[in-house]
Amino acid sequence: MRNRLALAMVALVATTGCFLTDSKDDDCANPCESACCAEGEVCEDGQCQAPCEPACDGRMCGDDGCGGSCGECSPGWACDPYTRQCVAPCMPNCAGKACGDDGCGGSCGGCVPGSTACQGYQCVPCTANCSGKLCGSDGCGGSCGTCTSPEICNAQFFCECRPRCAGKSCGADGCGGTCGQCDDGKHCNSAGRCEGCTPDCDGKACGDDGCGGLCGACLPSQACSSAGACIACSADCGGKQCGDDGCGGSCGECELGFCQGGQCTCKGDGESCGGTNECCLGECLGGFCTNCKASGQGCSGDEECCRGICNYGHCYFECSELWYECASSSDCCDGLRCNRAIYCCGDIGQPCGNHEACCSYNCVDGVCACTNLGGFCAGNEDCCGGLVCFEGYCQEAP
Repeated sequence: MRNRLALAMVALVATTGCFLTDSKDDDCANPCESACCAEGEVCEDGQCQAPCEPACDGRMCGDDGCGGSCGECSPGWACDPYTRQCVAPCMPNCAGKACGDDGCGGSCGGCVPGSTACQGYQCVPCTANCSGKLCGSDGCGGSCGTCTSPEICNAQFFCECRPRCAGKSCGADGCGGTCGQCDDGKHCNSAGRCEGCTPDCDGKACGDDGCGGLCGACLPSQACSSAGACIACSADCGGKQCGDDGCGGSCGECELGFCQGGQCTCKGDGESCGGTNECCLGECLGGFCTNCKASGQGCSGDEECCRGICNYGHCYFECSELWYECASSSDCCDGLRCNRAIYCCGDIGQPCGNHEACCSYNCVDGVCACTNLGGFCAGNEDCCGGLVCFEGYCQEAP
């Protein structure tokens, strides 16, 4: 009997990750380390959490938001990433085409790299050009460079990180920013959703309570240790321009650049960067600092500005670029169109580095192209040969 009980306890730990720590939990039906979870809660990373609720109402396929699936489409059919509905298979069309996309993600043929390029679905003579480009097509079947994930090549042929917050209300956006903050009393779970939280200050006099609050504050002459205890300290800013004073205070903030070893520093033109705040001048474009001036910095002419607009002595960014928010196409920069009043995307004929840069989701040899029957679309103008855009896909006109 004892052997069977021991095996049962081992199985409980292996399957739930929760375990009993003392005799007070002997009667707990849902243990989680030293806590006892309420009915319906689950144990995640030693914390009692509300279970993730799949969101499949009105969906035929795709992610349910909890790591599962709302269903699979029949062979040959595709799952619309916007509506989560199964749609009719795409019909390839290569009539009169020597190269380029077949409208369904396939190819109608290729041209000779370095000497000919696909234009209007025909191979024509070309000259490679990567001037001012860090990624994307060189216009002659070659590449000007590739981006490192999670960055992608934008319409200006620079590598740019696109925040990923779909289905998330909190947590990291994958680009160094956040998808939002949770209200007091809640915390952000691993799926990027706010959930109820129980503060934990056992044995702590200060520091984080695990729910965005504090377990207490220390005296000015004390600092809070990693264990949540107030310890004696002495502020020291000798030789420092910035950073921690060793006692919970600050030795100063950097007006330009970032703090490293107590000193303010920045990166020059051509040096790798993770954000514009790291550059001495200009912006962080494609992972490298530029010697141009960023929005808001003083200027005497358009040529000094990264975005090419000097307005009343300051560089200015007056339109929404690729993937930035918009209410109408008038908000978007030249060559871009507002997709569903959500974000700006490349119009037909505009240069592109990948399919995501185009409203039609169809980048052919560095240019946004129309799509055939069954292909993705944002509007009727994205569809080829008189097709209409219905629920995100090109279809025959009714």
